[in-house]
Amino acid sequence: MTIVLLAELVSTSVRLALSLKVISIISTLRLAQSVVLVQMFVLLKQFIRENNTILRKRKKARFQ
Repeated sequence: MTIVLLAELVSTSVRLALSLKVISIISTLRLAQSVVLVQMFVLLKQFIRENNTILRKRKKARFQ
């Protein structure tokens, strides 16, 4: 009986360790997705700012 309980305990421990590993991997992937979204947002803001600057320069050149 003790050997069976010990085997079940080891099996449960292994499953728990694998579950924790999966959770860790999923957390890392979510963090990476967040980083990519922030990078895309920053690039979009830079593009908009640069584009607005170019448009303002063109408008000033037309009126002068």
